[in-house]
Amino acid sequence: MGHWSLVGTFVSILADQRSHIDTAWLWRYTQTHQKIARSWSTQCDLMDRFPNYRFAASSAQHYVWLKEFYPETFERVAKYVSQGRFAPVGGAWLEHDCMIPSGESFARQYLYGQRYFEDTFGTRCREAWLPDTFGYASQLPQILRLCGIDYFFTQKVSFKYSRTTDDSFPGITSTPFPTRHSIGAV
Repeated sequence: MGHWSLVGTFVSILADQRSHIDTAWLWRYTQTHQKIARSWSTQCDLMDRFPNYRFAASSAQHYVWLKEFYPETFERVAKYVSQGRFAPVGGAWLEHDCMIPSGESFARQYLYGQRYFEDTFGTRCREAWLPDTFGYASQLPQILRLCGIDYFFTQKVSFKYSRTTDDSFPGITSTPFPTRHSIGAV
């Protein structure tokens, strides 16, 4: 085993914070609204205190609920989005399942999600963001490319170990689609 040392070496580490909020798991939608508001207002508080702090959150539906039920918090989020510190990610209406839905469902997820982010914040997402899905449809890379998505992010170990090790998701076209895995995913 080798030994290495960073003594005398300047190391720069960049880390963005993110949250994954289950829209409907073991709670009611009203609790989801509260989780979104609490999570994202906390992130805005951290941005108030730390000028280099960044945060990413997905799911257009969550932004819609935030604006509807917590408009003051939504305005804070929108301010930080305009500063490039709060990043809408994923491009989909919701973080979706990939095993049961059809290709048409995927296309609509990204059509409506990307449209919302563009209309609301003036930006489209370049990455698909599915940190908590339990399977991956082979047509997903092709659909994502057609939706203007350049990258795919996941954290499920099953994806990492069931696909190639070159950080790509070939899908049915065998065209490599850049994929990233969350560090520390279990």
